Amino acid sequence: MVGGECLSNISYIKAVPLTEEKLKEIQLEKPTSQTRRLIASYCLDKFTGSLGGSYITSPAKEDVMECIEPFRDSDFKIILWEGIRGDVCAYPTKIATFSIPDKATVKEPINLLSVAIEYAHEIGVELYISLRMVGASLPPVRFPIQKVPYYWRNRRFAVLDAEGNPTSHLSLAFPEVRGHWISLLREAVDYGVDGVHVIFNRSEPFVMYEKPVIESFMEKYGEDPRNLNEHDERWLRHRASYVTRFVQEIKEMVNKAERSTGRNLGISYTIHIGAPYGKPEPKHSFNFDPIKSCLFRAIDVERWIKDELVDHLIIHPISLANPESSFIVSSFKKLTKGTRVKLYPDILPRCNPAEVYLEKAIELYEAGADGFCFWDANLRHPRRSEWAMITKLGHRDQLENWRDKARGYWRSVKLKFIGGISVKYSFTDG
Repeated sequence: MVGGECLSNISYIKAVPLTEEKLKEIQLEKPTSQTRRLIASYCLDKFTGSLGGSYITSPAKEDVMECIEPFRDSDFKIILWEGIRGDVCAYPTKIATFSIPDKATVKEPINLLSVAIEYAHEIGVELYISLRMVGASLPPVRFPIQKVPYYWRNRRFAVLDAEGNPTSHLSLAFPEVRGHWISLLREAVDYGVDGVHVIFNRSEPFVMYEKPVIESFMEKYGEDPRNLNEHDERWLRHRASYVTRFVQEIKEMVNKAERSTGRNLGISYTIHIGAPYGKPEPKHSFNFDPIKSCLFRAIDVERWIKDELVDHLIIHPISLANPESSFIVSSFKKLTKGTRVKLYPDILPRCNPAEVYLEKAIELYEAGADGFCFWDANLRHPRRSEWAMITKLGHRDQLENWRDKARGYWRSVKLKFIGGISVKYSFTDG
């Protein structure tokens, strides 16, 4: 096991004969092309180092296969493989840093991306390369993933606040920064991924008060944006135009890659709704405008959808406890209706009873969801009782009939004896 020590074993197996009724039930639960409506967002921090500070590990091929295996025979269609985390890539790269701990001591480091693609295809799942635009950390942490040499070499391209102070992120207003991220995505395409994905729900803000942004705004409107209310819609849309340009350039890159490789490539984006960065989360109120909340983050989601710059739009987070979740999904559905853009609520929190997943899935399908995404899927599949339900949530037409089953979908029974010995008082140091 990678990422920590854990000892587990099979202690007891009981075989129960299948009835004809149970066999029919199992057949109905099997995935089909119509039920593959789920997307998994998979974090690779145990291989590339966590953002909170940890060293990079050198996995074996089997470790990577173990990450993909839980998606076998499930309703998952796509895995968003977070193989680009700032300057650290989970594949040999000529642009950034290959995620191995020490090239001098690792004889044959494996290419995590190639192994993941091969095994995902073996079990019938698509794998997209996922980009997280990691910047410098505060407070500074000097673990491998947070050395971010590209940031420190290019601080002239940093996002600036209204006073001109640099932040820890690089601005998408600069062609050099956009080109850098796109070159990493393009490099990964040549390894055989099925599509590209950008994490816009982290690493913000993307554009603020950089010199070219201020100057172009003043040229257009004759006003200094630093003297405006930060919610001025002209300013919000102006900032968002640079991020839209980034998305357009990704689309252009994908189109060219499709022509050169002869493969169809998908485009997925995860966007953040809710409170703007640095602000408290809004109280539950239907006055909340989820589309405007994206615009404050420089995400012009209406433009992206209208121009069909994205195939899978993932809205993050959709809390199962939030009474506004259906309202939020239906708000986005009004934009995607009649387009080829598919809508995927990103379901949080990470842990929920199986019956809660089922009930909310029914509700969100009714609100307009085309499927669901699961942030940090790597932290979910170990919880078998919940995972057994999650993997079947693409069975939209069956969910209504599974309400009773969901309450006891996965049963755990405590052992009383092992080999005739009571387990209650037997675990001592001898």
